[in-house]
Amino acid sequence: MGSPLKVLVVGSGRLGGALALALTRNPATRCVRLVSHSAPDDEVAFFRDLNVSVVAWADLERRDVESCDLIVLAVADTSLQQGDLDPGLFNEVGRPVVHTSGALSSEVLERMGFSTPIGSWHPLQSFADPRTGADRFLGAFAALEGSPDAVSMARLLSDALSMQPVVVSTEGKSAYHAAAVMSSNLLVALTDAAVAAGELAGLTRERALQMLLPLQRGTLANLGSVGVDDALTGPVARGDTGTVAAHLEVLTPELAEIYSVLSRRAIAVAQRRGLLEEVADRLAELLDKPKT
Repeated sequence: MGSPLKVLVVGSGRLGGALALALTRNPATRCVRLVSHSAPDDEVAFFRDLNVSVVAWADLERRDVESCDLIVLAVADTSLQQGDLDPGLFNEVGRPVVHTSGALSSEVLERMGFSTPIGSWHPLQSFADPRTGADRFLGAFAALEGSPDAVSMARLLSDALSMQPVVVSTEGKSAYHAAAVMSSNLLVALTDAAVAAGELAGLTRERALQMLLPLQRGTLANLGSVGVDDALTGPVARGDTGTVAAHLEVLTPELAEIYSVLSRRAIAVAQRRGLLEEVADRLAELLDKPKT
């Protein structure tokens, strides 16, 4: 086995901390330092117990930067957009720099004044805390974008963590992130709406969620096994206008709007698998009626 990939992680939040711990545990990688904004004593002690060396931004030394192969900026999007980080030392040393934002491209680093190879490396995963998050890189996808040298190093990092790297264009970064948000964050919002519909049936929020989660898990399993088109079931897939009308009747205006928007998309899916045009038109007409 060759020498480990040496990474300097800037940012000690949920993702940065999880990455630092994952790098420390992996024999193919090493976390040179975890750079914190101010490195309070409790944070230093927490990571020291996990064998991760923490240093405050003001105390970062040139030798730390020189000893790494890659610098990962795991900081908030606002820090990148506001230019909170001084790239001076990084530019002097010249190591590739990538940030972990899903929404922003490498262009934000260029605007900040970075002259090193720059890119973005976005793990398509959610991280709640460092201890549990350190295991969540395994098998996850990572979106890579930026200059060839930065993308090459980000690919090495992904491979070392047993991730699945995918290169996206700089122009496509926002659309990629929108897809991620729709499939993850907005799934939570959709579930909240479904729970609210359950409350209309007299269920408590807790009971409604308990009942809906197995259904969601089954649908996700179907998506993985048969794909989007064949995973669609329910009244829209059947062209059942009566059931759709009954649903719209009992839902609040806000919930009916959510139901209608998503059902229109479901009509498009159903048409790809053979739903007759006249049936699709009847469903669309029903969904377009305003709810007052």
